Amino acid sequence: MFPLRRSRRAAAVAALLAVAAAAGGFFWWRASRTFLDRWGEDASRLVSAARIGTQIEVLSAKPHRAGTPANGEVGSEVERRLASAGLKPWSDVHDADLWEPVALRLALAGPGGREIDLHEREVPGDPATRAAKDELPFLAYAPDADLEAPLVYANFGAAEDYEALRKAGVDPRGKVAIVHVQGVCRGEKVAAAERAGVAALLVYLEPKDQGVLKPAYPEGAGPHPAAASRGSLLKYFRRPGDPRRAKEQGVDVLPKIPALAISAEAAEALLKEMTGPEPPKDWKGTLAAPYALGPGKARVRITVRGRTVRAKLRNVLASIPGADPKAPPVLVMGHYDAWVNGAVDPGSGAAVVLETAEVLARLAEKGWQPARGVLFALWDGEEWGMFGSTAWVEAHLGSSGLPVAAAINIDSAARANDLFASLTPGLRGLFDEVLPRVADPLSPGKTLADSAGQSALPGFSSDVAPFLGFTAVPAAELGFGRWYGAYHTLYDTPAYASKIADPGSVRAAALAKAVALFAGSLATPRVFPFRFGEVSAFTQRELREIQARYPGAMGWLPAALNPLDTHLSAFEAAAAAWDVFALSRSGRARDRARADGLAGLAIASLGTRGVFGRGCVLWGPSETTGCAATALPGLDDAVRRGDRAGVAREIGRLGAAFSRARDYLVAGDWLGRGNTSSRASRPGGSGRS
Repeated sequence: MFPLRRSRRAAAVAALLAVAAAAGGFFWWRASRTFLDRWGEDASRLVSAARIGTQIEVLSAKPHRAGTPANGEVGSEVERRLASAGLKPWSDVHDADLWEPVALRLALAGPGGREIDLHEREVPGDPATRAAKDELPFLAYAPDADLEAPLVYANFGAAEDYEALRKAGVDPRGKVAIVHVQGVCRGEKVAAAERAGVAALLVYLEPKDQGVLKPAYPEGAGPHPAAASRGSLLKYFRRPGDPRRAKEQGVDVLPKIPALAISAEAAEALLKEMTGPEPPKDWKGTLAAPYALGPGKARVRITVRGRTVRAKLRNVLASIPGADPKAPPVLVMGHYDAWVNGAVDPGSGAAVVLETAEVLARLAEKGWQPARGVLFALWDGEEWGMFGSTAWVEAHLGSSGLPVAAAINIDSAARANDLFASLTPGLRGLFDEVLPRVADPLSPGKTLADSAGQSALPGFSSDVAPFLGFTAVPAAELGFGRWYGAYHTLYDTPAYASKIADPGSVRAAALAKAVALFAGSLATPRVFPFRFGEVSAFTQRELREIQARYPGAMGWLPAALNPLDTHLSAFEAAAAAWDVFALSRSGRARDRARADGLAGLAIASLGTRGVFGRGCVLWGPSETTGCAATALPGLDDAVRRGDRAGVAREIGRLGAAFSRARDYLVAGDWLGRGNTSSRASRPGGSGRS
């Protein structure tokens, strides 16, 4: 820790404070306080749960898939709402290939076979569900097929599930596999099925996967028996965005086998017909069926026909300018396209983004000015594979620096009760300071600090994916709950949101307060309040976990890691000193301005542009789940394979990244050391990114 120097300037400032206090200079003192102390109470008071509830109803009034006129109307509503907050919205329009179903059919084949109805059903008392006859569930980008094959039951459809089938004497090749919606992400289900030789997939909502069984909608939050969960089959963990763009870059994200979204009712009818070995105990769900592994005599006939259309998608953005127009802004984002009405996903998330914009715009009218701007974005085409956000990130990738200082994503505000907060290291400490400022809406006398779970890395199945995968942008994904019974179904309606998911929009309002306080705290300080010490601690912890995960490599791995230890030690020392300086809010304005720029370059230097999934040396998409993030993915993969040359390459890559970051952190004289001495003492670097 570097002690602050008592100088003539410091004495003059102290004298000025005394004179200001004596003269009633309370305003100056308030202006020098942190955003949380100066503006926190005002921001919290400005949040309106009633306004959020109304906004959710307006955004989710009717079905609005990306590319449809109805979704265009929702985009216009987002624009209008941002303008009503006093901001000047603009649109970012781009083209993308969207998939539409032409014919979808499922039937039990053979004697006594029957057609399986793929439609969901209307619920009395929920007018939005009248669209059931028009909104046939589908899994986008499924290839055309007309096939008949036996059935097997494959649990979540992960690679290890097919291995379990083979060990039980069941060959999945050429079969139709019935799998749960949850577990690994859709694209990885397809990839695992392709590797296993499966002919087609049937993906259903298993009630057991709720964790706690709840009455089915409309009586409770459990899945309606006729609910089918839509989604994209693109392997967007390989590269998100328009599949045409991915193909141009040599990345194949399209599925090779057909798939249908089916309900628990449909799955139960099929599972009842199946015979074969008993499943593992934890594979059994709550449907009235034996969950036999198959194949037996049960066969199905599947027909899938679709078409691809080129459509225009529109991102809607607005900003509050910062004092430094060159500083990358803090991004608060969500999306507005839905599979059907989408009251929770994305309506509740979009409403929180709009409420945050309203609150911060009003604070700006009261005199708050951030050092860096705050950018608000509602993306289009997220449900298809993060199309809108990916197009924007690609358009804003420069040769140096970051497109934004940090990205805060609110996909859905209120899926369940518990606060779910996933943040990359460097942001976690500041968010922890926000949590005690927000009351827990479900626990009187408690705050969100009492109910927040352990933070994890954000995953790759939402709009944070292009930021995590292409860049080293610090990112957060915030919301209440991870899973809910109406996910991507007809039943995610305004009635479901207001009566089941979040009565009174109290969770969404609490989240809006937390997001406004977090965004304001990131945007206000002259030096971006990123905590490099968290990055160092995260890396050291993950290195220990890799060694524990692969004990067979302990004969050679510690020696291989030695060169990285040198770079990490030097980075850790610079990080600790920088954190003290940045968080102290002391020093000359020009020093702090330079420190802010160097901090951005230090963060950016942890990234490698151009290749999705290697945009940051610290994390990447999981090879086993697709959606989740893996820490130090290149190193982890090389150690798992016993590839010593690969380990050496990854150690060199990590070491170079941390060396560059360290060079930036010590490049100025704000630590009390000149450039020459700082650069001379660093471990083998040129000071260039």
